[in-house]
Amino acid sequence: MSASPGPAPASDGPGRGELADPTFTPGAYVLISGILRVGVVVAGVLFVVGLVGYLLAHPGASSSVGFHEAAIVWSLSPVPLAEGLARFDPNALMAAGVLVLIVVTVVRVVAAMGYFFRGHERALAVLTAAVAILLLLGLLVVGPVIAAVAGG
Repeated sequence: MSASPGPAPASDGPGRGELADPTFTPGAYVLISGILRVGVVVAGVLFVVGLVGYLLAHPGASSSVGFHEAAIVWSLSPVPLAEGLARFDPNALMAAGVLVLIVVTVVRVVAAMGYFFRGHERALAVLTAAVAILLLLGLLVVGPVIAAVAGG
């Protein structure tokens, strides 16, 4: 009686010589992961600088103060956000960090959609296009509506 060879060993996955999805070229993986890395670093710097600035400006503040101020709501509109960033307002810096993470997500989805179209993966391209549209609607329509309602 011979022993069965058993299941094939698992692949190391992407980044170890084998692509998880052959539709994506190695350049696609590098581009999409690079977008994420840069975006997370930029957002992290904005968060840390904003948090340090806030703590320096409000040394006795508690977390409940931040929740009641609803700092993110005024930052959903581009003009107040730009004005706050020009003043290095800590709330604007932290709001910009959130915005960077949102934009990074949209850019990564659009980049993936492009690679799916180029790879003739139409179903995946349509799905990523739908995700991109939903993300943009949330950013460009829902966000400003919330800001308008919250602003009175």
